[in-house]
Amino acid sequence: MTLTLRYAAQSDRGLIRDGNQDSVYAGPRLLAVADGMGGMAAGDVASNIVIAAMAPLDEDVPGDALVDALRHAVGTANQTLRDTVDANPHLEGMGTTLTAVLFSGSKIGMVHIGDSRAYMLRQGEFAQITKDDTYVQMLVDEGRI
Repeated sequence: MTLTLRYAAQSDRGLIRDGNQDSVYAGPRLLAVADGMGGMAAGDVASNIVIAAMAPLDEDVPGDALVDALRHAVGTANQTLRDTVDANPHLEGMGTTLTAVLFSGSKIGMVHIGDSRAYMLRQGEFAQITKDDTYVQMLVDEGRI
């Protein structure tokens, strides 16, 4: 059975910020969202680097190794971020979230870093399928807030 996915992507800078540091990729096998961290230096650069590292996954059919392919792409993105900061020290502190879904046939792999949430819509109902990777979520999990 081959999965048929429908997805939408929208970026909104909100009411406070002058710019937007989001990057997105939507292709036949890959959907990825990176939200550059607004309070950090060059979040737009970080989100672009991460999406550029993820995009080749859409061209290669990874078969059953979806999670391994995602893990490798994240490693590549992380190294590219480090190399970019080493070459451009003024970019120190740049960062981004990442939520990406890679699919092949009837299999889906996902990577989730940060607080860019993923939801699934099934039979008219939305369900959150990721958990925020944040300090606040940790406090909630510990029952401290």
